[in-house]
Amino acid sequence: VPRPAGQVAWFHAASVGEASSALPLVAALHGVRPDIGLVLTTGTVTSARFVASRLPAGAVHQYVPLDSPGLVGRFLDHWRPILSILTEQEVWPNLVLETDRRGVPIVLVNARMSARSFERWHRRPRIAAALLGRISVVLAQNDAMAQRFVALGAPNVVVAGNLKIDAPPPPVSEA
Repeated sequence: VPRPAGQVAWFHAASVGEASSALPLVAALHGVRPDIGLVLTTGTVTSARFVASRLPAGAVHQYVPLDSPGLVGRFLDHWRPILSILTEQEVWPNLVLETDRRGVPIVLVNARMSARSFERWHRRPRIAAALLGRISVVLAQNDAMAQRFVALGAPNVVVAGNLKIDAPPPPVSEA
């Protein structure tokens, strides 16, 4: 898809659940900064269909690139985002490293980390710190998750609540 002129903000949501919580943020940014182009990436056909009719005018959907340096690099070279907003657990190594290497701030919204995920990350503390340390701000769902992100090396963690709970319900047909 052609890149819009001017600045672009990039949102990434893995699938339908994450996309439903990201869409209000996409719409809010579009409302306050309609001059910024918006791209939302997801990784599934179902999520692509879900967001197709729900994105604000001018915003586009793309599939997220596979997590390899070359593919992520090509994606970032094309879109040249000024901001990267990832959802929940979407901390892919090459995605984070390549985005950070280009000086693009990374925000992790609706961030969650279960006790089980924490244990897996905790077994590789240098990798966890190397990735989470590149995220500008982690907006965690609750205190326990915030503490896990801090323990793994995220430098700026704020408890912000759960966007899925706050997201408006999807449109339904009365019929």
